[in-house]
Amino acid sequence: MGGKTKIILIGILVLLVQYVSAQEQRFPKPEFESGYEQPSPTTPEPRVAALEFFDVLILIIVLSLATWFALKSRSRKGILWLSVFTLIYFGFYRKGQTRAIAHWLQLRQR
Repeated sequence: MGGKTKIILIGILVLLVQYVSAQEQRFPKPEFESGYEQPSPTTPEPRVAALEFFDVLILIIVLSLATWFALKSRSRKGILWLSVFTLIYFGFYRKGQTRAIAHWLQLRQR
């Protein structure tokens, strides 16, 4: 078996393990009798579907560029600036919200 075939099989295995191990919440939320009300989530609502796919596209492009910088051009400066862009975009602009990616993965599991 060639090296590329092994890598492809390992990639497929990793994707299958993630698909099989994804679980839903099995237990209902507790019902308190003391009058306690659970607070509403403070995370923002998901963005428009087109922007969610844009986030996934940005992630794919960033990962592809990181691979190219690391393996082909061997550019530490390129990886550094790509990391800065990723931190600014996904960390500050998106406020750490990667719901688009999680939502995309949930759609694939249905």
